[in-house]
Amino acid sequence: MVSHRRSKLIADVVIDKNGCRHRFVGVAARDRGGRLDVMSLKRGEWIVSADLV
Repeated sequence: MVSHRRSKLIADVVIDKNGCRHRFVGVAARDRGGRLDVMSLKRGEWIVSADLV
């Protein structure tokens, strides 16, 4: 486990029902306007809504 949110643990690696492995790499950065900085994402990275974690 790497963190927690609202008393629920966040796993560092999750394997979905199709066998695909997903790794938690960190909290998304924000730009100067306070928006999620999607331009800072690396290839193959995406942002997951907090309620899906």
